Amino acid sequence: GEQVTPPPSVFERSDGVRLLYPGRLNSLLGETESCKSWIAQAVVAQELAADHHVIYADYEDGPESTVERLRALGVSSEQIASKLTYLNPGGRFDELAEAVVQEAISARGAPTLAVIDGVTEAMSDIGLDPMSGTDVAAYYADSPRWLARTGAAVALIDHVTKSTEGRGRWAIGSERKLSG
Repeated sequence: GEQVTPPPSVFERSDGVRLLYPGRLNSLLGETESCKSWIAQAVVAQELAADHHVIYADYEDGPESTVERLRALGVSSEQIASKLTYLNPGGRFDELAEAVVQEAISARGAPTLAVIDGVTEAMSDIGLDPMSGTDVAAYYADSPRWLARTGAAVALIDHVTKSTEGRGRWAIGSERKLSG
């Protein structure tokens, strides 16, 4: 009874309420082209403006688009260069990826936010099936939880199923994504 869940500390609304929990997995779900990445990059812009380190693992796009959007959101080139660790992974979050992130943390400080843009794509890249509860659990136990252990609020961007009839309140694939 002495330990309490830390309150949300990232993604501040205009009324001062924050929405993302540090050291936890937070989901940002929506239909295709519903501005999920834009929203995540607005959160990144807030954190960079506060001089916080952010990790952005982008499985769906490239660095040009992310930098262009951050600049449109008022982030300076200096803030991007000094506090953003941008990753464009093409496979498993392995020991080499961990070493790269650890080096960035040593240079830039602990991240307050880590974004995984494209959970379904990240899983597919490493041969995991988003429809399989076992594969979802294995994926979440890997890079998302590793990033959460850095203290960062981990924002997992994912799609909802295209069919509105059986959509529910979870991402496309296994309902295990919700419980993860």
